[in-house]
Amino acid sequence: RIIHDSSYEALDQELVRQSYSIVEEGVVMALRIENMERELFSFANFYEQGIFTDEELGSEWLDDYRDLISMDPTHGKFFENNLKKRIQDHMYFGLFERDRLMGMGYITFIDNYMIIKDLFIEEKYRGLDYGKRLLKAMLIKGLLKGCTVALCEVGKKQQIAGRFLTSEGFEGLYSYHYRAKNLIGD
Repeated sequence: RIIHDSSYEALDQELVRQSYSIVEEGVVMALRIENMERELFSFANFYEQGIFTDEELGSEWLDDYRDLISMDPTHGKFFENNLKKRIQDHMYFGLFERDRLMGMGYITFIDNYMIIKDLFIEEKYRGLDYGKRLLKAMLIKGLLKGCTVALCEVGKKQQIAGRFLTSEGFEGLYSYHYRAKNLIGD
């Protein structure tokens, strides 16, 4: 849990005075997975069918990911560069059914925390339990890596993601907001 103390509030007030504004806000959601070992491993074979994982960032993963979410080429290069710069332990996921890509995602591992960075199911296949299958596979890999807690940032506008994670046992841990300054005039 992050405690927003007076020094944080002073920093935030200074950013406001310097014309920084909130660019994103949301909630960090958490799930204690250390107590789910029996449940997760009893479903491991079912959930992992059709799910491929990799610890190396392959070009095919990036190509599939960009295609799945219709990422524009400029954003795609920025996204790729950021992923390659990360020093944390990562794992990449792809969910296929009958050779069709249904969803993708990736997670990072820091100490005993598993951080879900993204979990995306193709829009026309949402609500058909593909998200659950992919999430369960991620949680299983987190357990195998020795993680005890899964975390996920959910933006204020990502209401569907928030409801999905809540239905899977995640709870809101704390709110966050990011501030940024517009450097280019409107």
